[in-house]
Amino acid sequence: MYTLIGSGPSPYVRRTRILLEELKLGYDFQKIDVMSKDGQNVLAKYGPIRRVPVLIENSSQKIIRDSAIIDQYLKSHTTLDLEKEDEKNLLNEVCSSALLVLQLQRFKLDTDKSNPLTQNHWKRIGDILNYFDQKKLVQDEFDVISQWLFCTLDWFEYRELYPWRDERAHLISFYEQFKERDSVIKTDPRT
Repeated sequence: MYTLIGSGPSPYVRRTRILLEELKLGYDFQKIDVMSKDGQNVLAKYGPIRRVPVLIENSSQKIIRDSAIIDQYLKSHTTLDLEKEDEKNLLNEVCSSALLVLQLQRFKLDTDKSNPLTQNHWKRIGDILNYFDQKKLVQDEFDVISQWLFCTLDWFEYRELYPWRDERAHLISFYEQFKERDSVIKTDPRT
């Protein structure tokens, strides 16, 4: 049994929730507001970086931070696939860029696409999404890349952050294929 600490909308947290659901591992979800003082105090108990997700293995009280490390830990019985690890890194990068833009918006700082900083992040987001659109990931298997990509696309929709549907027919088809999956519905931040 595990305890997962995180925010409902976070794509990083949702990846972990979907993986726990797909692996049919029991867990309690402790939802926090990471932007609040209380949420930051909770995160401070588990380390100095104060980021979500945090996974606690209840039997050993082992604390694991970072969705990529949690993924490796939970799936430690499998061998490492370098292509998938690279694609997971790409998805981390697209989320990182989008999260920075979201934070700039929240703090009412310049997110205009003519600003060199945000322009670089918008371009990175678009280039990475184009990479996945060209891969044509529509498939029967809801593997870790599919899970992470779905969470990223759905987070963009939830936050109305990036128009990923523009000229990306394969990503639209991919999204539509998995949006009714049980683990996706169960972890939807809108509910």
